[in-house]
Amino acid sequence: MDCSLNVVGFSQAVQDMMKEYGGVIIVDGGINDIRIIGTITLIFISAICGLGAKYETKMKDVMFVIMMAAFTNFITGSIMGPSTEAEEARGFIGYSIDLLNENWKPGYTVTAGQMQNFITVFSVYFPASIVSIFKQTGISKQVTFDFAQDPNKAIPKGTILAIIICSISYAGVAIICAATVTRAATGIVEDLNNGTNLNCTINECNYGLYYDYQAMALVSAFGPLNYVGCFAAALSSALSDFVSCPALLEVIAADKLYPYWMVGFWGKGYGPSNKPFRAFAFTFVLAMAFVLIAELDVIALLISNLFLATFALMNFSTFHVSLIKPIGWRPTFKYYNTWLSLLTGILSIACMMLISLPTAMITIAIVLFFYLVVLYRSPVSKFDNIYRRGKLGIIHASADLSGRVDQHSTTGAH
Repeated sequence: MDCSLNVVGFSQAVQDMMKEYGGVIIVDGGINDIRIIGTITLIFISAICGLGAKYETKMKDVMFVIMMAAFTNFITGSIMGPSTEAEEARGFIGYSIDLLNENWKPGYTVTAGQMQNFITVFSVYFPASIVSIFKQTGISKQVTFDFAQDPNKAIPKGTILAIIICSISYAGVAIICAATVTRAATGIVEDLNNGTNLNCTINECNYGLYYDYQAMALVSAFGPLNYVGCFAAALSSALSDFVSCPALLEVIAADKLYPYWMVGFWGKGYGPSNKPFRAFAFTFVLAMAFVLIAELDVIALLISNLFLATFALMNFSTFHVSLIKPIGWRPTFKYYNTWLSLLTGILSIACMMLISLPTAMITIAIVLFFYLVVLYRSPVSKFDNIYRRGKLGIIHASADLSGRVDQHSTTGAH
């Protein structure tokens, strides 16, 4: 699903670029164009991944360089300010403290027939930011040179570093845009000359931070480079997602926690390198189903619920393991706290329900279904010790409590 989010984002950027540079329309200049571009993009990504991890890694390295160039181009453009009246008419006025103060305040509007609020914006913003943090966490072995010697220290360091880098990057871009671009503008030079380009009461506004999804390209010193950077970021993330899903299916199938027809079938490998072609096919079909939705906000809402459900499960599992203390459970992170895991799990569920109660209920039902499948089958695996330990912990706690009650009862009788 995250792959489809990146593909649709990429497709929207391509569509905007086609309109701006030549006014090209494939079918309707809208949702069907996004579907066509998204389908072609997904086939291209599948082909790259099918060639092997070597080509996928090289492609991501090239895209990283492009993204850094685009980011530098964006910062440079914000310092240079608008170069034409057309840019000013679209709301780009350069750095202004007064503009930053104005944009700093909340100002939610109706978009796609829905009144926006903090939660609706969070549901769209959350998947993109959290995936970036996950990808930065993956480089912990490069950024913390002691990974091979002590992964218990390297992984938390990499995670914290990822959170810091991504938070600064996202906040920096948002602040730069807020300090240089107005919330709404007509985009008409004549309105700029007579001072009405920011008046959306008497004019129709299609530009500004509210309406222009390509505001970063507007601010950049060289707009086309920003589009290329957007393509690189979207395709890099989509490539990573498309590779990780089949690998995850392989691991789940190997654990044999679920019936063969449910998961094991997809994890079967072929050839000397045991490539999971079935898992790749499943990933492609699933991603394509969401690409055909072709609405970024809808896909982001669904992904937010699934990510939050994952966080809830991880934190509840950590809390549970901390209580029963199975052999081998020795958390070494300095700031680890059992009750913080419980609190984070509860907050994740609460956020799911605030974003969309029906979607949250469906997600929870799906999670419970998979849990009950594992519980009913009770497969013999390395996870059995946790269940046994949990049962023994409950028995011991009950026995201890019973003994205390009996002791107090006897004391009271005397």
